[in-house]
Amino acid sequence: MNKIDTGFVVDPSILQPFTSRSLKFLQDADKDMITGVCMYIVGDSYDTAKGYVLSGLTNAGNIYFTGYIFYNGELYYCSGADITGYANPARLLVDVTNDGVADPLTFSDGIARNVHNVRKLKIQDVAAGGFLLSTLIFCQQPTVKLREKLITSTGWDMDTVPQITVTHGLTLSKIRGIDVVIMNNAGSALSPLTGNNYATSGSFPDANGRITVGGAITLDKRIGGEFDAAGYNNATAYITIKYVD
Repeated sequence: MNKIDTGFVVDPSILQPFTSRSLKFLQDADKDMITGVCMYIVGDSYDTAKGYVLSGLTNAGNIYFTGYIFYNGELYYCSGADITGYANPARLLVDVTNDGVADPLTFSDGIARNVHNVRKLKIQDVAAGGFLLSTLIFCQQPTVKLREKLITSTGWDMDTVPQITVTHGLTLSKIRGIDVVIMNNAGSALSPLTGNNYATSGSFPDANGRITVGGAITLDKRIGGEFDAAGYNNATAYITIKYVD
């Protein structure tokens, strides 16, 4: 990000002027950062003539609620509106007002001017200008997120105990995947239990073992396989569960 270097200031002997160019430099720096984030969310399909909703703007019939829209390289707040009775298809236009507390500002020439512009997108009943409300593109991220739960089960005597059961504490329908790796007694070898194959019945999918998923997780070794050895009589199972919330 762009920043103003204040390292030359030695207060009070060396003071740094803050000019209109400095203020514009800072405002442009913020705009560039916001644009970068918005462009990542919008993706390669970005069109400067279209409005992209990043949050909000949900509606209940003809009532649209507040939200934020990325349009023509800028992020705008939209206060929403009730479009009942509009004579024209609703449109969004850039609306500029002034801050009633910060303005007016008296300049060095003695003239008071309004310079603190409050810029937002406003839903309006007009025949032209801006863009149609109906063309908004919603970019909200999905509410379902993939999460992980890590479980460590120690002290498994795989040499003599072919099977253990581990409680996962999750809703089965929300589980999207389970991986298990086994650490030997010496902590010198780490091997997958199954090679990412999941089974609920039938034969073992590979030479190492099997994961059975239900109300709990059942781990089986394959007798005669890699883990059927004295070097795994005090093994540790590292379980990674992927699930949605």
